[in-house]
Amino acid sequence: MALDGSKFNPFSQAHADDLAALQAEVDRLAQMVSLQVLASNNGYGRIPFRVSSSTISTSYPIWKYTLVQAKPKSSTGTDDDWEDVSGGINTGDIGLNDLEAGNTSTSAYGYAVTYTSSAWHLSTAPFTECIFKPVPNDTIVWAIPVHRPDGTMRWSFSAPNPITPGCEA
Repeated sequence: MALDGSKFNPFSQAHADDLAALQAEVDRLAQMVSLQVLASNNGYGRIPFRVSSSTISTSYPIWKYTLVQAKPKSSTGTDDDWEDVSGGINTGDIGLNDLEAGNTSTSAYGYAVTYTSSAWHLSTAPFTECIFKPVPNDTIVWAIPVHRPDGTMRWSFSAPNPITPGCEA
């Protein structure tokens, strides 16, 4: 008998679907608990990552970043002094830079921009040759897991975007 007192067939597709949904929910909760424990034991909830790649948006100067969990190799403290954690977290493309959150289709960090030639350019003369870029690959950032109201998760970090060539905007 089912919990509601009705008869059920343990070999039915409905039962298999219920078990799969239950397993998915248990896995999701286990991941959340695991991330919360990991985050609470590392630098005020932050976890070190290496920026592995970024995906540009043609609508806004906001990138989706792939982050790979990293750890220090020694006490030097430079970006070159880190290595990927074997079996560590790989975020896929759900890393977001908080500093890009206020950017719009016409503004980045408060400066006028436009998307042309596959890049975001400052659009105010004399700075139109300046390109607003993503956080470079191999940069070490400290991220926290953020669970959104719709149940999705993102990894949130803050790192400045370079503008090249150097512009005094």
